[in-house]
Amino acid sequence: MSKTRENNIGRREFLKDSASAAIAVGCLSARLNVDAMMMNHHPVDPPGLHGMLVVGEKTVFLSHLPMFGSSLHNYQVILEATFTKQGSDPQRTYADDRRKNPKARIYTFAPKDFVLPELFPPTPKRMLFQGDIVRGHFEKSIPKPVPIGRDVDVKVTNVVHSRRFDPNTKPLDQLEYLLFGKRPELFLAHLITRPPDFDHVLAVRVVGRQFTDEDLRRGIPIKFPGRANSETQRIKETDKKVSGMIQVAGKKVLVEIEPIIEIFLDNEFLKG
Repeated sequence: MSKTRENNIGRREFLKDSASAAIAVGCLSARLNVDAMMMNHHPVDPPGLHGMLVVGEKTVFLSHLPMFGSSLHNYQVILEATFTKQGSDPQRTYADDRRKNPKARIYTFAPKDFVLPELFPPTPKRMLFQGDIVRGHFEKSIPKPVPIGRDVDVKVTNVVHSRRFDPNTKPLDQLEYLLFGKRPELFLAHLITRPPDFDHVLAVRVVGRQFTDEDLRRGIPIKFPGRANSETQRIKETDKKVSGMIQVAGKKVLVEIEPIIEIFLDNEFLKG
């Protein structure tokens, strides 16, 4: 049985298999306890398996795979990190595997259980977690996921974005993404707010403007006027060029984006 993101119980099995009633009761009890703490404004998450999308070759970035309605996974998080392991070079192994398998767009990280908010600034309690690098989506059987690095250490070098979802957040009135990365590898991640929503990451180019690594360190919000915040209106790989707006010194500035590759698109656990 593959690893999962919810107390070591496969989320798909948990949601679909009514025969797991005894397990479900235990999970529900834990969920209620966590939600009760949240209502008292003292959220304390237990450890969980926080699956991550992996992008980038020269610099590794990880994007948490969120899930609405789950106290453990109710976060959008983007991390800059390095892969290390004594006696080997998993970062090089990962980069080499990407180059050898150009059609395999999705790589994921299946970590051992840990408390996700312990990574968050301004006072992180941890900067390291451990798990497996996987070609493909470690939770899905098609295409078959292939582990390419086991028991790898992830050292977090920068938290680009970390936000707990607020059910009272107003819906976005237009499509919005977060630009992140390090030159020349840049990415857009759709800003996730409230259900129904979608998780979406693309590799992109910025035309006619240079952003420094420091500019990109916390991600740059980009709004796309004229596009509704919906999966059907998302930035597509087939779009030749799209115009977005950023804020610079309190002023709106036009930015031209060229999509390169759609790396990841999913809404399975963001429908609400």
